[in-house]
Amino acid sequence: MKRTDSRCATPHTQHHERRRFAWLGLVLLLIAGPLVALPRIGRAQEGSAPLVVFIQGRRPLNTTGISNIGPEGLSKLADIFRDLGADVVYRNITEPLPENTTAVVLVRPLRAIGTVEAARLWTYLEAGGNLLIALDPENTFLSSPSVRATNIRSRIGRGALSELFDADYGIRPYDTLAAEPGFSASTVRTIQTMFSVAWADASPNLLTAPLQQYHLPIWVWGARHMRVEPFVIGGQALPLIHTDTAFGETNPDIFPTGTTALDAATAQIELNLDQDYTGRLNLGAVGTDPRTGSRLAVLGDSEMLQNGFGLVSSGPTPRYPGNWILVERLAAWLLETPEDEWPKLPEGFSWITVDGEG
Repeated sequence: MKRTDSRCATPHTQHHERRRFAWLGLVLLLIAGPLVALPRIGRAQEGSAPLVVFIQGRRPLNTTGISNIGPEGLSKLADIFRDLGADVVYRNITEPLPENTTAVVLVRPLRAIGTVEAARLWTYLEAGGNLLIALDPENTFLSSPSVRATNIRSRIGRGALSELFDADYGIRPYDTLAAEPGFSASTVRTIQTMFSVAWADASPNLLTAPLQQYHLPIWVWGARHMRVEPFVIGGQALPLIHTDTAFGETNPDIFPTGTTALDAATAQIELNLDQDYTGRLNLGAVGTDPRTGSRLAVLGDSEMLQNGFGLVSSGPTPRYPGNWILVERLAAWLLETPEDEWPKLPEGFSWITVDGEG
């Protein structure tokens, strides 16, 4: 079976040990005190609109959210869910989720996803909910009025959540930057100059079928990569998008730190074969758990979902149609909308084929 990254598979014994210890930490925390009332299975009741909850709030995670209508906000993503018939609200991760929450969206946490936050999200998934999570590379430097020049430190690679995603869904995010040939110490000083193009994976997948057929690119602005296992015990995963031209830089010191974008990084971007990842790098994936009915989408870049980046538009027409199509279909999948009701094309576009080629 073709693997989807260049490293060897983790032995099943280690796989189960990691999952056991990750679960042990969450179980001990849950025993210590109730974290959240178990929501009902994440599907709307018949006749009611599905409910999508965006996780936002400066503490404890400082995520981007729908209340931000600026370039880094998610208000356009919220509108996509609304256009699909969903009700959209936002909550802090410290608050209980509303009953009948169909999908939870967590994008660009700047601070560590600790054991408490991981347990809340995992409790929701175990109850049959659906989750979209977008995680930028560790220590990515952000410089903008809304985040006031800071570094991303989600610590996803060091926490239990990544282990649990791996064990039950076959998706494991790595703490890397997908470094394209043109990347340098100067290009990674700002998000705007850290862009690259990804492509839909060739695996049969309804989410990316139009992108595959017409070879549409997906733009990302600094992304981490992930391992995707097609089959794991109890679950199944599919890669969404990838790059063949980048390597996975593992050194977080390539990014500047401090209070201004002029602060120098302490390391250069360079390929070290004994430390970095090479080959096809997956930048996004989806997984399902038939046991619970839950659905998980993991993206290695948050900008592809943000107003002024992947979802930027000129009036109603998106600048990056590949991004818009993927996000719309991903939202419909998370809402469990029947396929024949999925959005077709963004406004202002038509499919044209010449001699059978897109």
